[in-house]
Amino acid sequence: TLWHAILAFEELKMAWEQKCNVPKCELYQVALQKGLDKVNKYYQKMDKKHVYVLALVLHPYYKLEYIKMTWGGHEEQEHECTAGNLNAKDWHDEALKVVETTMEDYWKTCPSTTHPLVTASVASTSTTPSHNMTTVESAFDRHCHLLLEQATLDHDAGWAAELQRYLKDMPNVSKSIDIIDWWSVSVLTLIFVYSTNYFI
Repeated sequence: TLWHAILAFEELKMAWEQKCNVPKCELYQVALQKGLDKVNKYYQKMDKKHVYVLALVLHPYYKLEYIKMTWGGHEEQEHECTAGNLNAKDWHDEALKVVETTMEDYWKTCPSTTHPLVTASVASTSTTPSHNMTTVESAFDRHCHLLLEQATLDHDAGWAAELQRYLKDMPNVSKSIDIIDWWSVSVLTLIFVYSTNYFI
């Protein structure tokens, strides 16, 4: 549920900011502003905690598109720079860098034998009956295993290819989806797609 954090802060900020412009709420302006100051204080601390961005990107409904739309991308950065804010950031690009760095670091430390692609390959080859003589099928099983293991160890292309496939795919899901359940099923699909694309 960590992905709720950013959305909750932004919903609260937006609601209170709108109230500040409502005449009938004028009596509460001071309280609203103090509340906004406190919310902004902790909201800005999220910039230093990449886990919040990662949790949001891992949600198949939001991914990076939410960040691009609400925080801004390259176009918004150019507009702000033109308006005089030379410190403006491309928040979509910043978030993408966080995800890429995290994936690359994880990929380097993840043993190839525990990677889902190789694990799936090992599981399939382990079910092949053991014979003293080599058959065409068993030889091909070992060949497939080596190819998948090599693909897993190819850090420069492996993690980047998986990330791009995930970000480009727009599944028909709701924002209330249980992302743990979704990932437990989708990881099998990713393994199949990865393997298919590799052999093609």
